[in-house]
Amino acid sequence: DSLTLYFVPPLSDDLDKLWIDNSTYKNTSYPVNPLTIGVATFDGLNNNGYPYDFSASSAVDWSDELTSKPLFLNEDNSGNAYDVSDSIYLTFWYQSGGIGESPDLFDSLRLEYFIPNQNSWKRIWSTGGFTSDDWLFQHFLFDDTLYFQDGFQFRFSNYGNQTGSLDHWHLDYVILGANRSFADTVMNDWAFQFEPTSMLQDYTHMPWKHYKQVSQSVTLNEVVIPSYNSSINNKFLQPAAMDLFYDNSLLTSIPYNPTSLNVPGLSNFDMIYDLGNGFEFNTTVADTFATFDARFYLATNTTPERLSENDTIYYSQEFKNFYAYDDGTAEAAYGLVSSGAELAYKFELPMGISDTIRSVQIHFSPSVNDASSDPFFLQIWEDSSGQPGQLIYTTDDVNLPTFYYPKYNLGVNGFCQYELPYNVPVSGTYYVGWRQSTANRLNVGFDKNINRQNDIFYKVGSGWNNTIFEGALMIRPVFVSPADNLVSHPTLKRTSNVKLYPNPTRD
Repeated sequence: DSLTLYFVPPLSDDLDKLWIDNSTYKNTSYPVNPLTIGVATFDGLNNNGYPYDFSASSAVDWSDELTSKPLFLNEDNSGNAYDVSDSIYLTFWYQSGGIGESPDLFDSLRLEYFIPNQNSWKRIWSTGGFTSDDWLFQHFLFDDTLYFQDGFQFRFSNYGNQTGSLDHWHLDYVILGANRSFADTVMNDWAFQFEPTSMLQDYTHMPWKHYKQVSQSVTLNEVVIPSYNSSINNKFLQPAAMDLFYDNSLLTSIPYNPTSLNVPGLSNFDMIYDLGNGFEFNTTVADTFATFDARFYLATNTTPERLSENDTIYYSQEFKNFYAYDDGTAEAAYGLVSSGAELAYKFELPMGISDTIRSVQIHFSPSVNDASSDPFFLQIWEDSSGQPGQLIYTTDDVNLPTFYYPKYNLGVNGFCQYELPYNVPVSGTYYVGWRQSTANRLNVGFDKNINRQNDIFYKVGSGWNNTIFEGALMIRPVFVSPADNLVSHPTLKRTSNVKLYPNPTRD
């Protein structure tokens, strides 16, 4: 369950590491109803989050690999030779698609064994693509003397589209062990399933200087974290808590007050951590940015868990200089197909706060077609009865237009910062987005775990429309901050009493 990496020759801290490659994506955002926190996801992106093959939209081949480190399978710790009687099983759970894209019929997930004395890989199992949210179990007995060699390895790999985050498979609970049986299919593990997405009411991130002004009104009173009891037996709650740290110092510990002491077997259970009315992060700890680390844990007095590390999770609540709805992971890509199309994303400053936007962070997902040569203009609108209204600012300046282009950060889910020519003042409700100059999809990252559908607007002709897709765009307005490394930056002055004459005119 731990995607830690192993390097050869081994160092002392490599002893507890399991894998020799890292092309799969370790995440908590793609699976549906996972058995534990965290899966390994196979797709068409390499370890830098970039397509294996961006040359043609139909490119397919073998892509991600997850390979075990070499194992001693010739003899056990007592010097006794392993054989079939030791009942060694390799088991795992897998899911097709999740909230990503389901693999097609001719895509596949494959398991292979490495046979040292043959210096070759042997295919053990594979499955074609299908659509389902179920978790499926596989169980393999080591029933051939070929496997009992030092240097034995096993690996998983996927075949599918190589042009983006497509054709997803998710892997969990890879277990290799002796003295098991064919009936050993129950994980007996009460585990967290997801980490929190935010401890704020409306946003996952907000500027620290804004939070300090409105802290109690924007902070959650409780945090709900799903868990799953994969045992066939009930689990009984023991004292649990949320510990809050700043700069590695414990600030507070909030005990968990359960509504029920009993967690039924093979069932989901929401852990509700009641922070209380008026909870806020300590606003005196920092001037510019602040990061608070929360540790959540659950506990039971029943039989030992198979993987005790699944009982504890950590979450970092960051306060910097931008607003964000998304959780930082793109499960899909969103784009408009029309020259001149406009995309607007609704945000709202807390009451009483006015500030100036200096840049916009955007994650563009490299998906199917390379859009890095398609120019667009950044735009900011004011509100008009719940829709984008009059333009506050556009980089489509008649005298000095500023074009921007999608940039793909080499790094998983990386954001690029697009600086505005002017700092733009805003207050209340405003909209941030673009107008594109081609009909090609720009493919902004789309977070499918957080639904801000009602805040996403597009225009491909006359009039604004809400998107039909549920999710959040990975677009983040960035505000002027005491941490800015700018000597000076011009600010656009807004006024409402300017008149132009004559109108229209030719020059």
